[in-house]
Amino acid sequence: MTELRVLYAPETDEIKVSGDRDALAELGHAIDAGTGRFVLDQSGDPAPYDLVLGAVEIDTVPSGKVVVASDVDRSTLTISGERSALSLLARNVLGLAEDGTVGEHAHIDYFPDHFYLSPDSAPAVLTLESTTAG
Repeated sequence: MTELRVLYAPETDEIKVSGDRDALAELGHAIDAGTGRFVLDQSGDPAPYDLVLGAVEIDTVPSGKVVVASDVDRSTLTISGERSALSLLARNVLGLAEDGTVGEHAHIDYFPDHFYLSPDSAPAVLTLESTTAG
């Protein structure tokens, strides 16, 4: 996956997912498909977060709203939920990738009676970053 980075703060359970348009679009399509595993570069300073996670896993479950969580032991961001709920999350990710401006971000946070997020979901921020030449 190109230029995707996942940062995690265990004390607050906050997650930041950042990437360029292509990376966020690839992530959004995988979420919409309900399956995927991506290995990420863990180099660099995660500040102000504490950890750089090394993978993203997406799984479809038979029922239930989306749970975004970190598995610190496996250094993995996990995204799971039933297909219809995953598709709603995917729309948000793809919308930012396709229509966002560089530096724009979107909060993926649970609130009571959220239509696609489980109360077990960790707070997350998606950030659109510029493409870096490699």
